[in-house]
Amino acid sequence: MTTTLEIKMSDDAVVEYFTDVEGNWDYFTSILERSKVLRKDGAGEWILVDDGYIVHGGDACDKGSGDIRIIKLLTKLKRQYPDRVFLILGNRDTNKLRFGSEMAEAEVNDTVKEGIGYWDAKLKPFTEWLAAEEGREPGALTTLQWMLECTMGCQTTYESRRTELSILGGHESRDALTDQEVLDSFVESVNPAGSDPWMLDYIKLGQFSALINDTLFVHGGVSMETIGAVPGVEQVQTDLREWLRELDLWKVQQCAAYEETQTWEPAVDSESGGSGKRTRSGNAIMDYCVPGGNGGKTVVYTAMKSFGERPEDKRCEKFLMDAGVSRVVVGHQPQGDCPHVMRCKSGLDIFMCDTSYSDMTKANHPTDPDNRGKAISMIWIRDVSTVVEGTLSSGQKHGYTLLNMKPPVPHVIGRHVDNGFVVRTIVEDQTVIAYRFEGFKKLTKEWPSITSVPAALAAAEEDV
Repeated sequence: MTTTLEIKMSDDAVVEYFTDVEGNWDYFTSILERSKVLRKDGAGEWILVDDGYIVHGGDACDKGSGDIRIIKLLTKLKRQYPDRVFLILGNRDTNKLRFGSEMAEAEVNDTVKEGIGYWDAKLKPFTEWLAAEEGREPGALTTLQWMLECTMGCQTTYESRRTELSILGGHESRDALTDQEVLDSFVESVNPAGSDPWMLDYIKLGQFSALINDTLFVHGGVSMETIGAVPGVEQVQTDLREWLRELDLWKVQQCAAYEETQTWEPAVDSESGGSGKRTRSGNAIMDYCVPGGNGGKTVVYTAMKSFGERPEDKRCEKFLMDAGVSRVVVGHQPQGDCPHVMRCKSGLDIFMCDTSYSDMTKANHPTDPDNRGKAISMIWIRDVSTVVEGTLSSGQKHGYTLLNMKPPVPHVIGRHVDNGFVVRTIVEDQTVIAYRFEGFKKLTKEWPSITSVPAALAAAEEDV
C-alpha cells in the first residue's frame, strides 16, 4: 500500500477534508450530500471519483447517534481506496482502546481504578460518582458509564449508542435495547477476538498524520516540541518525512501489542527497574492521545497557537516551510461555525477546521445530541488553491478561495484587525465577517465588502 509520504496528486486532483464529525449522523450525511469526490454507484454504494481524495481529520465518534455507521463507512472507503482515503486519528478515536483493559471482568468491580484518569486533575473518582446517585453499584455498567462521562467527555454517548442500535436493529423503540446490549457494543468494538471489532479496525487503518503534496494533516497541531518526537524513542528526528514514517510505524506496533493482550500487568517497583505503576499493552498509544500525553509532545493534543498572523513559534513555521510544507490542516480545537485560517507572510497557511461547537442548542440532548445545527464547512484542497464553502449557524452561505502560491497572494481571510478580531469568511452578499472569542462567547464584526475591511494590525506584520 502506498504511504501518504509518496502521494503526488495530479493537477486535476482534489482532497476533500472534513473533521471532528463526532458521531453526528445528520452532519455526516450533509457532508456526503455536498461531496465533490464521493458519489453513489448503481447499487447505491458510495464510491470515490477519479482524482478524488478524502482526509478525515480525527474524532469520528462520541457526540451523536451515528458512531457505528460513520466509522464503518469510513473504514469501508479506506479499505476500498487505501491510497486515496486517509483517516487521521484523534483522541476520541484512540481512547476507545481503553475498553479492552478497563472493562475486563477483573477490573469492573474495582473501585480504585488505578492508573485511570491521571491526565485530569479534576477527575471525579469512581466512588464519588457512584455515591452521587442512589442505586449505583460497582460493576460493568457503572464502570462504562463513569468512563464515558468522567474520563472521555462523553456525557451523552451511552444513550446515543442505544438510539443508534435501535435504528440499526429496526426497533420501533429505543427501550427495546437492554443495557447489556449497549454495553457490549462498546466493549466488543475493540475486542480483537470479537466478530466485529469495528472501532479497532478503524484505529488500525488510521494514522496520526498525512502528508499529501505540500499539505500536512494532523488532528491537533505541531510545534517544535512535537516535531520529531516519537514515544519511547530518545533521539529526536530532524527530518519531517522520516519523523512521520517513524510515528506511523510506532502506531502499528502499538496496535499489534494491544491485539496481543488487553490485560493489566502488575506494577514493578523502581528497585527492580520498573515505574512503580501497573501498565498494559498499547498503553503508550492511549497516553499519546490524552492531555499532556507523551510529555506534551503529541500531534493529537498540540494546538496551533497563533501570534498575530503566524504561529506562536517562528521556528516551527520555518521548519515546515524548509520541509516543503505550505499548508497545515488541523481539527481538534473548536473554532466556531467556520474554519479559522492563519495566513503567514512566508506563504504558510494553517487551516483550523473543527466546527463542532457551531450551535450548542441541542448539544446535551439526552438521546440524539447535535452541536452543529445548520453549520457546515466543506474544504477542498487542490495543488494551487484551497476552497472553503458552506453554511454558517445563522443559515447564511459563505465561502472563499485562497491561492497556494509563493509569494503568497494577499487576501482578507485571516486578517487580524482591531481589538483581537480575525476575519473568518465572506457570506453570499459579500459581507465580510470577523470573530473574536471570549471563552465560548463569540463576538462578531461585519463589513459590507472586502475593500471596507481595515488593514491588518502592524504588530501582525512581523517577518518570520
